[in-house]
Amino acid sequence: MVFGKPNQNHVHSVHASAFFALAEIAGGQFLKQNFPTVVPRSLPIHRAAKVKYQAFVKCDIYSSAKIIDYSHDDLLAELEKNKRVLFKIDVKLFTPEVGRAFHGAFEWFVTLF
Repeated sequence: MVFGKPNQNHVHSVHASAFFALAEIAGGQFLKQNFPTVVPRSLPIHRAAKVKYQAFVKCDIYSSAKIIDYSHDDLLAELEKNKRVLFKIDVKLFTPEVGRAFHGAFEWFVTLF
């Protein structure tokens, strides 16, 4: 996310809501990139999140995401077998200057049509 006036708070750093939105979007993008055959025939719902804001940031932010507690193949197998799966995506937001600025575990519930 590019740092700028639209995502700044009252002290001119990145607003907490911008961190959260970027992390949630990063999780959804992770699903699209890693499960391209599932997304068009499913309903992914973001159900819950546990987050920690870790730094005061005044620069561009980058993200990384990974599945927690499942391998890619195991998650796909459970989804195909049960037509639904509940899992978490670990999202980290970071900057080259600050390092890790935000960490969240985002719970997703995916149902196949």
